Amino acid sequence: MHLLFLILVMFLCVSLLPFSAAATINNTLPGCQSKCGNLTVRYPFGIVSADSSCSIGPWFDITCNTSFNPPKAFLPPDLFSYDGENFPRVEVLDISDEYVRIRNTIATKCYNQTGGLIQYNASGLYVANSYFTLSSELNKLITIGCDEFAMVSPLPTIEKKNISSGCVTVCSNIEDVPVGSCSGMGCCATSVPAGLASYFLSLNTLGKHTEIWAFDKCGYTFLGEQNAFTFRGASDFTDPDFVNRTTKTVPVVLNWVIGSRTCNEYRNTTDYHCQNNSNCVDFKGGKGGYRCSCKNGYEGNPYLSPGCQDIDECSDPNNKPCNGTCTNLPGSFICSCPRGYEGDGRKDGRGCIVKNSKSPALKLSLGEKTQAFFFMDNLVSDCINVR
Repeated sequence: MHLLFLILVMFLCVSLLPFSAAATINNTLPGCQSKCGNLTVRYPFGIVSADSSCSIGPWFDITCNTSFNPPKAFLPPDLFSYDGENFPRVEVLDISDEYVRIRNTIATKCYNQTGGLIQYNASGLYVANSYFTLSSELNKLITIGCDEFAMVSPLPTIEKKNISSGCVTVCSNIEDVPVGSCSGMGCCATSVPAGLASYFLSLNTLGKHTEIWAFDKCGYTFLGEQNAFTFRGASDFTDPDFVNRTTKTVPVVLNWVIGSRTCNEYRNTTDYHCQNNSNCVDFKGGKGGYRCSCKNGYEGNPYLSPGCQDIDECSDPNNKPCNGTCTNLPGSFICSCPRGYEGDGRKDGRGCIVKNSKSPALKLSLGEKTQAFFFMDNLVSDCINVR
């Protein structure tokens, strides 16, 4: 009798709960644009506007340069790349919940037949004193050529760190160069020190390419997302579009965070920006900081009020989770079977089967009666609190 009473109260509560399946999810502050060319910009980032502040703070300002076709997005001018001659602004290619992908630069050295240096381009990046650091998980130092050794190091006067990483690639015959492998013959890849906010690439040669000049006149090194690069073998040595192709397809990946302290240190302060139905996650690398993410069963922008909103799993016509009846709940859902059937009602579970006469009269998606009592007692309590 108690079970039947709880079931009736549960469905009454469900019918009264303030679901918002059709609610609009905001990704920008009011009056702010969300697109710059092919880039979607979600808060806490914001496209610089003369009329309003569209980001959470100055380091998250995105400048949209409409003189390009399509327009290009850039990080604040205090952050920049280095190509040996100029300090170009950092072009943004993609912004996700954890990372910012930016345009790459390639360090290059080319030689004539007698070993004379005929071309040199450097590569470096400065994002210090901001809330960005280089991802040591996704980036690698990658070096291309048959007579190269390269190193990546932070700018010593900026970060006061005496750490570096390097790799060597050698080969004497074009036939020795494998396709698709960066194991040290024609291509090498190595890990990047964690927590860097700047770097400079040093590219050097072992023999000035004199012994391999017939098939390899240049060496290259760059820091970039390893999974975005595929070594094409010896054809990369002679491809005149190698640098242009690599800068377009292999980004540098930056971590981004809010602030420089932990969730608990920011909680209950004006610098805590995680909204309703979201979790605060401490960033373990770099100089600290945190990010916000929606709780399971919720979606939206965790940095913007009113926060993350319930996902109505039952309303998705292409991915219905139940074989039986689906009832949406805040952050979750339950499945139930029609009269004469039993089971958990879930497509990824036991589904609904014809009831055995010896089976209990009702089974909910959570399984046994004790679980049903526990679940419904809590739901009734939550319903009373909501009301």
